[in-house]
Amino acid sequence: MEKQEFTQEANYLQSYLLARRQFKKIINNFDSKKFKENFDELFFDDSNFKLFLKDRNDIICGALGYVYEKRVFMDIFFWNYDLNDYNMHTVRVFFEKFFSKTRDMGLMEAILPLDENREKFASFKKHNQIFFRSTEEFKTDDRLINKLYDHQYLLKVNYEHYFNQSK
Repeated sequence: MEKQEFTQEANYLQSYLLARRQFKKIINNFDSKKFKENFDELFFDDSNFKLFLKDRNDIICGALGYVYEKRVFMDIFFWNYDLNDYNMHTVRVFFEKFFSKTRDMGLMEAILPLDENREKFASFKKHNQIFFRSTEEFKTDDRLINKLYDHQYLLKVNYEHYFNQSK
């Protein structure tokens, strides 16, 4: 990761096209209009959080999150398969940076929405529970959150627990 850098700035079109192509492959009944609306809101609204890992001008991966009540809902994570094969070590480093930066903002946890309409959902859910060291599902009575994340399993990653497990 010598020449790679973390940044909150990235080319919109490159980010959007990478994310859309990836989500189109893995989400059953992918709705490109809804995806673009969500992507645009997350990308351009400064109250939300985004982070990219870049190698010179190329995006390796990126994540966009919706900040709400001391949590970040990580709606979009994408990997640039054109540039590199998927690398779990790089992904781990990326998420730890994402978690650290949002914790520094005063957030206490990340919520990872796992789309139940995704190809191979059960194995994807299990993989994420192992990778993020959490089996806790985020539950709420908040109507906005329940509406936004209908048909999503919300994996809760408490930062204190996650970083204590990382030691």
